[in-house]
Amino acid sequence: MKIDYEENPITYGIEIETDIRKHEENLSATAIGQKVLELFNNNEIILMEDGSIGGFEIVSTNASFNYHKQYFWNRFFDSNIREYLKSYHSKSCGIHIHCSKKHFTEQEQAKIVCFVNSEYNNNFIVQIASRSTVYSSSYKKDKTLDNYYSDNRFEPINLTNPNTVEYRIFKGNLKENSFFRYLEFVDSLNLYIKSLSDKKNNVQYYVSSLKYENYLNFLYSNFEKKHYSNLFSWLKIKGYEEYHNKIVFINNNKFSFRRRFKSLCA
Repeated sequence: MKIDYEENPITYGIEIETDIRKHEENLSATAIGQKVLELFNNNEIILMEDGSIGGFEIVSTNASFNYHKQYFWNRFFDSNIREYLKSYHSKSCGIHIHCSKKHFTEQEQAKIVCFVNSEYNNNFIVQIASRSTVYSSSYKKDKTLDNYYSDNRFEPINLTNPNTVEYRIFKGNLKENSFFRYLEFVDSLNLYIKSLSDKKNNVQYYVSSLKYENYLNFLYSNFEKKHYSNLFSWLKIKGYEEYHNKIVFINNNKFSFRRRFKSLCA
C-alpha cells in the first residue's frame, strides 16, 4: 500500500504485541479483537495469537512510511482501544517493524545490524527503543560488516526472513506519538544507511559513519522537523538536539565539540 505519487518506496509491516487489561478480562480476547478489526479496512491487518503475551498481535500489511503516517492508523489511534489493551505496561510486549528486504543490498543490511548492535550506540538505541538497560544485554557487540548474519531470529535485527529486515528492538506501545517515533526512527535510519558509500575496506570510514552522531547529523541536515515530528520532539526532550548543535562535523565523519559538552551516550 502506498500513496499514488510514490514510486517503489520502502514498505513496512508492523507487529504490535498486546495484553488485555485486567479490568476487561471478563471480555473475551475474541470480542476485543473484533473491536480492533473494525478499526481497519479489509485485509489491512490480521490478529495472531502469541503464547508469550496475554493478548494478541496486531499485524499490519505492508505499506509505505507515508501511507502508515497519513492513513493506515488514523481510526486506531482515534479510538478508545487502549481501554481494552495495553502494551507498554507489559513486561513481554514489543513492537517489531519489518522493512522490505529488496530495497537493501547485503552491505546495507550489514550496516543496519552493526549500527543497532554497536556498543558505542548502545545507550542511544536502548533509549530510543524505550527498553530498559537490562534489555541491552541482548545486543551482539561483536558484529562487523563481514560477520553480521545470524540464524537466530530473536536478535535485535532479524535477517532470517526471506523478504524482510526486521527491527525487534522496540518496547510495546499504544501511544500514537511513541508508535510513530519508532517508525520514524526506522525509516530515517534506513535512509541514512542507504546514503553511505560502500567503502567496505575503509575501516575508519565504517567505524565513524556508523556512530549515532553522524546519523543525527544526516537527520538534522536533510529533513524538516514536520516530516519526522515525533522523532524530532523526542530528540529535543532527551537533549539530543542540544547535543547535536554543539558538534562541529568535519567531512561528515570526524567531529569535535564546539565547547566542552559531555556525550549523552558516554
